[in-house]
Amino acid sequence: MPQINNINEFDHLKYENSIYQTKINLADNGINIISGKLGKFIINKKLSLRYGRIYQLKGSVGLGKSTVLDILTKCLKKENINVFLSTSKPIIFNDTIMNNILLGKNISKEELIKKLKGYGFSKKILVRLDDLIDENKISGGEAQLIEIARLMINQPTPEIVIFDESFSALDNKTFDKIWKNIIEIFKDKIIIIVSHNLPKKVKIDKNLDFSNYFKSGESKS
Repeated sequence: MPQINNINEFDHLKYENSIYQTKINLADNGINIISGKLGKFIINKKLSLRYGRIYQLKGSVGLGKSTVLDILTKCLKKENINVFLSTSKPIIFNDTIMNNILLGKNISKEELIKKLKGYGFSKKILVRLDDLIDENKISGGEAQLIEIARLMINQPTPEIVIFDESFSALDNKTFDKIWKNIIEIFKDKIIIIVSHNLPKKVKIDKNLDFSNYFKSGESKS
């Protein structure tokens, strides 16, 4: 937990100015991101996100989508909005798979197995919960499964879930089983996806063009 707190504190300080310059409006049916800066990006157009919808944020590689979503996550948390940001390369600690999933949460091994099994996780990872893993040697697929497992046991349930290339290393069969449970659990929440190879099972409600909402440059204010 001290490691996690240190990482969170460092990230907060890195983007502190942006976090306090962004205007966000909370509505009964969703969240409006109105104006401000996110790092070097200016919010060019109000972005309205509605509960119960799945959005895909689209744009070319290297445009800045990951940076904007990272800072936006911190801005939303400042407004006491519970957000879960899942990335293609999640933070992994040199510890057991179980401890990497729980991150200090008080859940027994038996309860964790029951939960993950119900969410579609395969026996391959469930029988390895006590295995020690190395952050430098773990496969991309295993790291992404750990990140998604963190999401599934997260309480309270996040209002917004952001998947930033979170499925890129998962095979279709594994993804399909887990995705079915994700959309059931978060059917009344906001889901944002960045993916250059969107799995067929994912049905998008609305596409968002990154360049329409975020522009690189300095604020005129």
